[in-house]
Amino acid sequence: MKFVAIFAAVCYIAMITAEDCPTNNVSTECTHLVCATGFHKECIRNVCTCSTDVECALQRDCHDSGNRTCNREWHCVDGRCRCFGSLG
Repeated sequence: MKFVAIFAAVCYIAMITAEDCPTNNVSTECTHLVCATGFHKECIRNVCTCSTDVECALQRDCHDSGNRTCNREWHCVDGRCRCFGSLG
């Protein structure tokens, strides 16, 4: 039983420390991230990411243009184009 409690505590600590920005403070928790021109740092679901200010209604509204390129996949989330890996 003691092992289970210790294991659960270790898992909880690992989960907390695995989050980039658990307190949603981009300026102090996302210092490891450098965004390209046309992007700004943002904390989405406790993960530091680079987002653009480009508005969208559909995913097809988001695409590479000029100095704004995505090395993963474009997504339309909360009305903004975001570049990150697949949600699936």
